[in-house]
Amino acid sequence: MAPLCSFCGNRRLDQLIRAGARDYWICWRCVARPVAEDVVQAGMPCTFCEHPIDGDSRSIVIARRGAVLCNECLRVCFQIIKEERARRGKSPA
Repeated sequence: MAPLCSFCGNRRLDQLIRAGARDYWICWRCVARPVAEDVVQAGMPCTFCEHPIDGDSRSIVIARRGAVLCNECLRVCFQIIKEERARRGKSPA
């Protein structure tokens, strides 16, 4: 099965970032425009880093389709996109 964004379903491989060795992905559009549509319980782990969301050091920035992304992982994803686009000669998302 081809990878897709865990948050919106985007299947464009050139726009996807993988969560380490896990089978969760996020696309550049979701990083650029984070949306929290799902209700998330306190202490629920981030889908990417698996650290619990505590509301202090880690807060939810994206919650869609059952996947959750914390502010720290969003920052890492944005940096990856910025570096990749610089390598390709494009401006950041």
